Amino acid sequence: MFSALRLGLAVRLARAPVPVVFTRLTTPTSILAARRTFLTSARVSEPAAAAKAKPKTTKAKSKTTSKTAAKTTVKKATAAKKPAKKAAAKKPAKKKVAKRKPKKVAPPKIDRQLIKPPAKPTSAYILWTQEQPKHKITSLAEAQERLRALGAEWQTIPQHVKEEYHQRYLQQRSAWEKQYEEWYNSLTPEQMKAAQARKKKSSGFRLSKPHGQPARPPSAYILFYLEFKRDNSGLPVQEATKQAGKVWAEASEATKERYREQFGAAYAQYRKDLEAYKQRFATP
Repeated sequence: MFSALRLGLAVRLARAPVPVVFTRLTTPTSILAARRTFLTSARVSEPAAAAKAKPKTTKAKSKTTSKTAAKTTVKKATAAKKPAKKAAAKKPAKKKVAKRKPKKVAPPKIDRQLIKPPAKPTSAYILWTQEQPKHKITSLAEAQERLRALGAEWQTIPQHVKEEYHQRYLQQRSAWEKQYEEWYNSLTPEQMKAAQARKKKSSGFRLSKPHGQPARPPSAYILFYLEFKRDNSGLPVQEATKQAGKVWAEASEATKERYREQFGAAYAQYRKDLEAYKQRFATP
């Protein structure tokens, strides 16, 4: 058995390019080791330095690999330990402070008696009916019949009697106008506004200005229109207004300026008269 092995090894060594030094195989273990070394590669027969250098490279590679693996593990561990980046804290939104609306100041309470104008005097016919004998009326038909009878009787009254009642009415009217004028000019702006609103709500008309108060003069165009209408009295009102508008639009600036000057002079006099009128009712 051992002789066969020696023969096989000799043949192989003859074919191998690198000489290999063998020791005598005395035990099965040494034979297996030599066999493994020979069969694995021809480099096993190289000097021991080459054989020893190879494991160092492997160790170095293994160390590098282990270090890389360790670094990767450390990085993973570090990544795991690092807390996740907190989302940027949102700044608390500024609360919109609602602008406080200024409290509406309640208008001062106005005495309704102060804004109530003096009652107008009744007509001459009403003055006469107030002096007629009273009749008890129980139905609407009776009231209508009574009014028809009074109307027919008023038509039969002599004219001088009617004139007496009319003069009484004029006296009451004159006294009322003075009272109304004093009342109108005594109102404050707030009272005037309340009085106008009340009058408009009840009857649909605004308070009229007192008869004694100076009237505002007509504008430049109205002055021109009145003159045009006076010169063309034969034209109907609608046609006169239409033609006057056309003539005014085509009029020269010099013509318009003449009417504007007339209005300016009249307005200046109106302001003076109005101031003098208000001084009559100014409180001391």
